[in-house]
Amino acid sequence: MLVVSGLLAVAAGIGAILVPAVASVSIAVLIGCGLIMAGVAIGIGVLAVAGTTRKVLTGLAALVTVGIGIYLVASPLEGTFTLTVMLVIWFCAVGLIRIATGIAHHGEEGAGYAVIAGVVSLLLGLLIGVELPSSADWAIGLLVGIDFLLYGALALAAAWLPREA
Repeated sequence: MLVVSGLLAVAAGIGAILVPAVASVSIAVLIGCGLIMAGVAIGIGVLAVAGTTRKVLTGLAALVTVGIGIYLVASPLEGTFTLTVMLVIWFCAVGLIRIATGIAHHGEEGAGYAVIAGVVSLLLGLLIGVELPSSADWAIGLLVGIDFLLYGALALAAAWLPREA
């Protein structure tokens, strides 16, 4: 099953990369649903987080993620420009929140990783945002295509790696 899953993901990734404009519109609902689920998961994670600052920042990340997800599901046909702008806002907002979380918990385990993840998200958002409106034609489809390719490669690698007896 991992081989089938991996091959399907690789095929979907190649398709999204080859036709990113079509993929950008057609996967808007999928991205929106994913963001809603991720936001809910982040929100549930607030219960396990220690410290008021971390709880507030994590809760804020959950709200931003769910909000963007709902918008994408409710308005998938408004055009790839709007979808790309929402993606830019999400990357930048979550990036800033992750950076703030890492800084607020400087010296604690994992704080540096939060800052690094935040910087990557923020830079990705800024890079796509600077290229607007032309990035609206390719950004969503390309990013999801890359993600599908990575998942497919990992699934295929997991299927083909020797198993311990």
